[in-house]
Amino acid sequence: MEDVSFNDIDVPNDLPTPSDASPDIWENSINPDAVLSPPDVDVMEDTSRQIGNPEELSEYWQMQVGSTDCALYAQGGILEAKGQDFDLEKYREQGVGGGWYTPEDGTYLDHLGDLLEENGVSIARYDSASIQDMASELDQGHGVVAPVDCLPIWGEPGGHALWVTGIEVGSDGIPVSITCNDPGRPDGEAISYEFEDFKQAWGLFGNIMVATTDSINH
Repeated sequence: MEDVSFNDIDVPNDLPTPSDASPDIWENSINPDAVLSPPDVDVMEDTSRQIGNPEELSEYWQMQVGSTDCALYAQGGILEAKGQDFDLEKYREQGVGGGWYTPEDGTYLDHLGDLLEENGVSIARYDSASIQDMASELDQGHGVVAPVDCLPIWGEPGGHALWVTGIEVGSDGIPVSITCNDPGRPDGEAISYEFEDFKQAWGLFGNIMVATTDSINH
């Protein structure tokens, strides 16, 4: 996905919006009938539960200032949760210097996670993650960032980055909602999106995900 960047106003040119998306893009989202974990992965039990720590991590939410800085805020919140000072100007300088961010285009999608690495946090990158992958990372206390198209969750299109902090799972083991620190809206602190809406939004960006390899929980 070279040269595809986050932009909270315009959808990148080579990514479809729901109005012109081909069926295979929508089918790339997760089938709700297949979200139960394999028997050896105990993160989707048949009981209502919250995976992750959205309440604890909500204190690190901030409303973004620049319209293209969503990925910096999502990753910067994780850095702050790990004890580092949140420093937007530093992040911008690191991104411009590293060639993976511009003020006009924001963070290039294939460099999501670079900010974490440049600040000493090791990560795992997923090209096509499942909800089980996300649940497993959250269950271990890891920080998770996911790119989405805003149309299914906001009602208007645009590439965006979310810091995913929790999954609410129903008694049948199927996710009900996804909780995020969303830097793009004033009510984005520990905001919950219906799972079906998040699934579509995430699927439009190929279910890409970045997760820290160690816990960010205190």
